Amino acid sequence: MNPVVATDSVVRSLGPDDWPILRQLRLASVEDSPQALLCRPEVERTRSDDEWKSLLADKNWFAAFIDGRPVGIAACVTDPASGRRYLESMWVAALHRRGGAATELLNRACSLGRAERKTALFLWVLDGNEAAREFYLRRRFAPTGVKQAIGERIEEEFSRPLG
Repeated sequence: MNPVVATDSVVRSLGPDDWPILRQLRLASVEDSPQALLCRPEVERTRSDDEWKSLLADKNWFAAFIDGRPVGIAACVTDPASGRRYLESMWVAALHRRGGAATELLNRACSLGRAERKTALFLWVLDGNEAAREFYLRRRFAPTGVKQAIGERIEEEFSRPLG
């Protein structure tokens, strides 16, 4: 599959009325890449409209659009215990991978962290997700040495300085 270059991509924050976009992209992401995410398709498909609205309100979600169509998504959340800013749930539709949309989403997350005066952006990569691991390593992320078990899976923490 040839990538579509994201030269015309627009990344914007999702507001309260954008929950249908969140639903569309989350469902597409779990159908396409369930092994790369902690959520399960059968759970995501049964969420009510109110649950989607609540999920949207719980994090800073943003989406990538190409020609007005949503093609990628990511979220940022601050860990209440550590104060660290984490990038979560990043996904780009297969047709648009390696075309720049993921980098644009990552850049938005970094900009948000800088605006909040964070010194680093953190994220977790699940074992076996080599494409994500390589993507983040190429963009100045490095393993922190922290790993954690999530059920039967292991995820590894990465960070990138925001200075």
